Amino acid sequence: MSISVPPPEFDFNGLFYNPEWWITSSTSLSQAVANTLYLRKTITDSASALETFNAGIKSTGYDVVTAATTQNMFSTQTANTNLFGSMGSGQTLKLGNQTTTQSVHVSYIDCNGNTINNANAPLAGNLLIGSTQTTGQLTLGGSGRTGAINIYKSLTPLYTAVPTSAEIGYTYTAYTVSGSTTINASATTIGAGFSFPVGTWLAEVQCEITSAASFFQISLAPSGISATRATSTNTTLSGAISCYIKLTTIVQLSTSATWNVSAIRGSVAMSAVGLTVILTRIA
Repeated sequence: MSISVPPPEFDFNGLFYNPEWWITSSTSLSQAVANTLYLRKTITDSASALETFNAGIKSTGYDVVTAATTQNMFSTQTANTNLFGSMGSGQTLKLGNQTTTQSVHVSYIDCNGNTINNANAPLAGNLLIGSTQTTGQLTLGGSGRTGAINIYKSLTPLYTAVPTSAEIGYTYTAYTVSGSTTINASATTIGAGFSFPVGTWLAEVQCEITSAASFFQISLAPSGISATRATSTNTTLSGAISCYIKLTTIVQLSTSATWNVSAIRGSVAMSAVGLTVILTRIA
């Protein structure tokens, strides 16, 4: 005579509890059993490896169900994420269809290599950096940089707006003297000092002189510092003539300073009748 007893905690239709059929065990599933039960498919595919409990999911390709909607990967990831860490040297990681242009948005880029090229035409293709940027600054190198920034081709400025005082190409007349100055000493300052701003400048000094001398030069130097100067080439004069002497040099200053233009002459006194100093920012 059989005795019906209450079913176990989870009531299965048609299954009656018999203590002889149930045992208590603390042993978990074996790895082999877990692998046979893991992600069983209803449709056979051509995956190159088994999707197993201990080895994860491996396949020759992955695709989405709906291609026209935005897809998210690792959207909740907060730690580092490594992709394709075993990729060999010289291999290519491609994003996008490689035919039309798609943008890639990242917050920061660090390159283990040292080159950035046009992937479709590495030797002859154009490479645009910041091509859609309309405001803000485009910076090369940081403020603590000690290494050089090398440019192997002359620059072709395409801007149409007049450069501001902080931009390369900005040019202005820093100082002009139209009166006459008699050069009686071997180094006579012409006019008052003028302010030299912070930056790297191409300085062009032009001076008109009259009368004769064995030689004549003009020099550019910080006020009170005669050792640091740029000096024009000797110009030999003969007879009562008028001549322009020109000096071009590069000046780099981290702090603004007052500079002077001096005239150096030979044994005969002469007059400097005009002086112009033009500065052009080059860095």
